[in-house]
Amino acid sequence: MNTITFDQLIRRELTHDGFGSIKLVERTERDYLHGRAVGHILRHVEQCTDLTWCGIADWSKAVLIDFAHSMPGLQSAKPLKVVFLQQWFTEVLVQTPPAAQALQERLQFVADTRFLPVGSGEQIALLFQYASGSLGVHIYRCDDLGNAVCVHGYWPEAVERWALEPQQSVADLNERQTNEAIERQRREMLYRIAAGVSDFDLAIMRRQLDLLEQHQAVAQPERTTSGAVIRRSHIAGGSVDSIARHTRSADGWVRYATGEDGWYFGVFVNAHKRETMAYAEGDVAHVVCDSHEQFMSELKDMADFYSRNRKPSAVGYDAAGRTCFYDVLHFLGREAKETKLLPVVTTTAGAVPLFVAINTQHSALQGLKLGQEVDLPADAYQLDLYNPLAFEPSEGRVLLTAEGFDIEVKIAGQVLTAALDLRATEKESTA
Repeated sequence: MNTITFDQLIRRELTHDGFGSIKLVERTERDYLHGRAVGHILRHVEQCTDLTWCGIADWSKAVLIDFAHSMPGLQSAKPLKVVFLQQWFTEVLVQTPPAAQALQERLQFVADTRFLPVGSGEQIALLFQYASGSLGVHIYRCDDLGNAVCVHGYWPEAVERWALEPQQSVADLNERQTNEAIERQRREMLYRIAAGVSDFDLAIMRRQLDLLEQHQAVAQPERTTSGAVIRRSHIAGGSVDSIARHTRSADGWVRYATGEDGWYFGVFVNAHKRETMAYAEGDVAHVVCDSHEQFMSELKDMADFYSRNRKPSAVGYDAAGRTCFYDVLHFLGREAKETKLLPVVTTTAGAVPLFVAINTQHSALQGLKLGQEVDLPADAYQLDLYNPLAFEPSEGRVLLTAEGFDIEVKIAGQVLTAALDLRATEKESTA
């Protein structure tokens, strides 16, 4: 039988007066609430045959967080969920999360008493809903002696994902994850020391930081879903021009047009180096591919993402009506001729047409007779790489006409055609 007394448990109630490093609202109705959670615990513990209830075995080192009076608006807030969050790597301390039933008992406990129980060494989050309908979350950490701190600054969605993650190993972290874990550990140590922490917890935090710093030298590079290496960095107070010396056109870099382009955002690609580089409000992501297949996979992901809000680069009006002009991306060189394929199977009004670039100097197109038709080799044409359709298998054919080429492309169950007029080019070449 648990022999914890009423007076001992009373000392575990935390009323949030100056809780953590933030001066919070003073608790009201102190006489009425004082011991309210304690009585609730004792009634349950007296019915238990062992020392454990709510997944807590030692109530003398647990804390009872006065959730309702910690901040304005929480007295009318509805507790929604209690989750356990891992805070240590497996090399430092292996922790077994409380059972789902124990967490559900804690949710019922905080609903009944407005106090949240947190056991020794635990990190527990309480997700709740304000009267306005918006969601919130508080995270509480308790060391082995019952010293508790409140952690702010997390979104409820992020905490729910965190709760589903298994305990991690330092050895499994890549470069980016290791660097982020080191920065996070340093911040947490400063915060915990300022708020009050036990010698045991401080030793664990130092041990974890040491392991992370040792792993930093051998951590594997971060990779994208294609397997390409991605290196991240940050430029404080910069702009897209800050990466200009790394993305010079003379070195094969071209701007990848998006609907978000500006001084604060830009994407560049290099087909020869098989690299991409993106700048977004100071954050730089440099992707280095090991193969052409990886590079094309990266371009496909980019097309899938950026084509959703693709807009014309210019709009013109004439007697025939409105005409939209679009940026086109291919790697056949400036001499390649571009044209629009029709008809385009559209699912929504205003869908972006599919463009094709033809290398008219390709050996397969030399020496053709008028009216002769040939299959296009894969390296003789390329579909617009801004369009996700470009990454589907396709077949191309051309017919030599007096004006140039009639083009037919079969892709994704469609047959698309275009007429490429080369007469203007011929006049220019003889001028």
